[in-house]
Amino acid sequence: MRAVRFEAQAAREFEAAVDWYADIDGKLATDLNTHAWEVLNRAARNPLQFKVALGSFRRVNLLRFPYQIYFDFSDSHLTVYCFFHTARDPDLWQRRLSN
Repeated sequence: MRAVRFEAQAAREFEAAVDWYADIDGKLATDLNTHAWEVLNRAARNPLQFKVALGSFRRVNLLRFPYQIYFDFSDSHLTVYCFFHTARDPDLWQRRLSN
């Protein structure tokens, strides 16, 4: 299976989301963390099952939380570029992935 890596900004976004839910309810934070890693591990095993979002970047929608994960992959690893709340302006992730 591919190793999962986070770009620095995506890691900060993921950590901020978990922290936000932890302030509400620790169980929600645990659930978000668990669900995100389940999806990322599934993507690492078979990244082609997820839709292309832009160029070579693919998107994973979290089912229980309003987040999308944007990633790219190689034979050895999957790299997360955005951990994006769906209420945010989509131009933000599109600009980031276009650079």
